[in-house]
Amino acid sequence: MKPERRKKFFAAGILAAVILMTALICWNVGKPMVEFVSQPEQFRAWVDSHGLWGRVAFVGMMAFQIIVAFIPGEPLEIGAGYAFGVAEGTFLCIMGAN
Repeated sequence: MKPERRKKFFAAGILAAVILMTALICWNVGKPMVEFVSQPEQFRAWVDSHGLWGRVAFVGMMAFQIIVAFIPGEPLEIGAGYAFGVAEGTFLCIMGAN
């Protein structure tokens, strides 16, 4: 195999692996996370039961959603408003985005 062809084959393999890894992360982590936050009463109860760590976990979810940009952020933002209120929810969303 020629070196040029080998490089193209390797690059295509890396690209396929990255696409597959992104799809697996979205399906196995992102989908359950969005479904959890989309149930406002359950999410609020979970946050209340974890106190400060619930807020830290939410900021982590927001950061994860931004890193894996295929995961929709709107359910997280709406869940933050419901669970934390307007001011604190907005603050935590901004913290997770930075």
